[in-house]
Amino acid sequence: MIYHDSIEVTVVEVTGYDDYGTPILDTTYTTVRGEVFAVDSVDLLASGAIVGIRYRVILAPGASIPDSPHDDTVRLGWGAYPIDHSDPFGVSSGMRIDGGVERHVMRGRLHHLELVTKAIA
Repeated sequence: MIYHDSIEVTVVEVTGYDDYGTPILDTTYTTVRGEVFAVDSVDLLASGAIVGIRYRVILAPGASIPDSPHDDTVRLGWGAYPIDHSDPFGVSSGMRIDGGVERHVMRGRLHHLELVTKAIA
């Protein structure tokens, strides 16, 4: 498969807790090759004119993404939606995963990952 895009995957994991019960977070940044396709045009929601933008993303193996990521644990940076390294999980940082992550296996090996992302503008 030929991948034309470079996508930055940001994942945060809880690695432990300090003496006060505050989680200790480990943030990893990985850049992988992939393909990005627009899923639909701009949808204006009647409640407040929020614009939702969705993309179908195909990633080469190399990024460690959980099967069912939460909104605040994984972000993808691409094109007009870069990751803000000063606040990687801020409102305007990158794209969020909408739904689960499909793992496609061919001949017993992971071939690629497919997922749908959303961005709110």
